[in-house]
Amino acid sequence: MKLPSIIRLPRNRSFDYQPIYYNPEKEAKEERFKRILSENNKKVTYDKNYDHRIAKAFQESRKHKANDIGIMQAILILILLATAIAYWYIGTASLWIMFLGVAAVYLWLRRKMIAKNRILKAKKQRFN
Repeated sequence: MKLPSIIRLPRNRSFDYQPIYYNPEKEAKEERFKRILSENNKKVTYDKNYDHRIAKAFQESRKHKANDIGIMQAILILILLATAIAYWYIGTASLWIMFLGVAAVYLWLRRKMIAKNRILKAKKQRFN
């Protein structure tokens, strides 16, 4: 069982590697396609900005996730510091009050993040 932690480490990146096999039929088909295109003097255009737009979208996605987690960690650390200071001046009653406050803030932030993830998944499904 995993213990809860204040610091969240990034997950390992995973990828789906599919080995490339030589297919003579496909090679012949592509060669014919290129020959026909050159005979008809048609040029296939390639949008150079396409790769840049995809990379930018992934970078923005990573920034938003990192910012959300960073804000949540900062709030929790501030609440824990406030708890320590309140315990120093007031005593054990402050621990219970701060515990309820930390639990309420944590649950509110988690609910907010889960709702945001659901919205993003719904948008992705709509475009697929």
